[in-house]
Amino acid sequence: MRKRMIRMLCLAALLAAILCVSGCSAKDSSAEIETTQAVTTAEETESTEAETTEAETTEAETTVAETETTEVETTVEETESTEALQETEDALEAEAADASTEVQFGTNQNDAVLVPLNTKIYGTMSSGYYWCSFTTGSNTEADYRISLLDKTAESTYVEAKVYDDYGTELSSGQADSLGLVTTFEAGELSENTTYYIRITSRWSQEANFMLIIRDFNQISSGIKTSDTVEVASNKIVIATNMDDAGFAPVGAKIAASIESGYHYYAFTTAVSGEYTITLVDETTSSTYVKAVVYDEYGSEVSSGGTADSSGTASSFSAGELAADTTYYICLNSRWDQEADYTFTIREPEDAEVQTATIEEEEEDLIFSTPFEINSTTVQFVINSDEFIDEEAAKEAVEPVAEALLAYPDHSILIAGTTATDGTQESCVKLSERRAAAVKNLLVEEFGVPESQIETIGLGYEADPFERGQDREVEGDITSKFIESEAKKNRRVVIMDIDSEIAQEILAANE
Repeated sequence: MRKRMIRMLCLAALLAAILCVSGCSAKDSSAEIETTQAVTTAEETESTEAETTEAETTEAETTVAETETTEVETTVEETESTEALQETEDALEAEAADASTEVQFGTNQNDAVLVPLNTKIYGTMSSGYYWCSFTTGSNTEADYRISLLDKTAESTYVEAKVYDDYGTELSSGQADSLGLVTTFEAGELSENTTYYIRITSRWSQEANFMLIIRDFNQISSGIKTSDTVEVASNKIVIATNMDDAGFAPVGAKIAASIESGYHYYAFTTAVSGEYTITLVDETTSSTYVKAVVYDEYGSEVSSGGTADSSGTASSFSAGELAADTTYYICLNSRWDQEADYTFTIREPEDAEVQTATIEEEEEDLIFSTPFEINSTTVQFVINSDEFIDEEAAKEAVEPVAEALLAYPDHSILIAGTTATDGTQESCVKLSERRAAAVKNLLVEEFGVPESQIETIGLGYEADPFERGQDREVEGDITSKFIESEAKKNRRVVIMDIDSEIAQEILAANE
């Protein structure tokens, strides 16, 4: 029995020992698992953080590298672009010796752009100052005057001042927004000298303006040209300034309505003598309509007259007018009241027979005056027929295209002329190529039939039109070349092919 109890106690002890060992093994295993997980988590965290740090470092380095590369490349490109731009500007400055498109005025006296004499120059003033210059000839009896026009009714005025090379003011003039040209003397100028004109608008208001510099004592025997297409039509565009005035046929009754501001019309005389204007105010609620006549310089030729609201025609003298000259009529209503009106321009009574002949001849022409496209509107590359600004050239010839398309039975002659720079033979070839370039523009861009256009190059010796005196001759000696006068001569002139002058040109150059 005793032995049996001892055996049971031993068995119990053995079982307890086994259970103790199992418990310790389980605890050790659990600890190992927890430790492994902790180590793994730490390793993963460090690895992840390391990867993140490396990624951030890589991104930062990439960003810096890309930024530095971009900045370097941009700098190189800008430098190359600046150099290319400078080369282009240098080339354009060289080409400007031959012609200019729309005049790019300077912003100071040193950068003043040289403009042609006896040619209308246009610009849009907004702020600051515009500068241009001109060169006088050797004629000691020259009388230089400047005509200025503010073409913007909303502005106050445009002002022009003349300076010498030392910055001394010599003269000035203002043109207000009423649309009337003002002409003033340039001052006592020396021969063969460059002078400067500074243009500004009142309070830096935006204003379109026209400027022309003339020598009133210069005698020209050439045929007059116009820079405005004057097309025969039964409709006249009503203008608010002299420069845009539509041409009113002499002898025709013109009808229009006015509410505010001023209406301008132009008319060209055929004979000299006293012209009469008959005016009717057709609106009973208005007070009166008034008409005044001016010459191209803005000087009043006739104080005109008024027609009141009774409807009775009022006739008054337009003045003693010269033949083959353009004059302007300015109409306005009292206190800007709305009024319908008509007016008729009547020639001297003793000119009836001659007038009938002239009117009958003009019915066969679409251009009443040869139309000139000069260096202020179309710019060619020097010694080339290539347009520097083709868009500007398109804008210049568009009115011609419209007229030709409206009158398909009429044809024109495009004649090229040049300055006296080079031989006559080379200038004839150059002027022919440039006339052909204008023809191609009309045909290709506007669809004008090629059969409606003929071209010819005249150079300078065969040029019958009014020219700038770009070379002054005293006896057998030719003096210096005057660039401002030369600009006037680099042009194409467009005329009806059936006109007398076109037929003379063609006959002389067969």
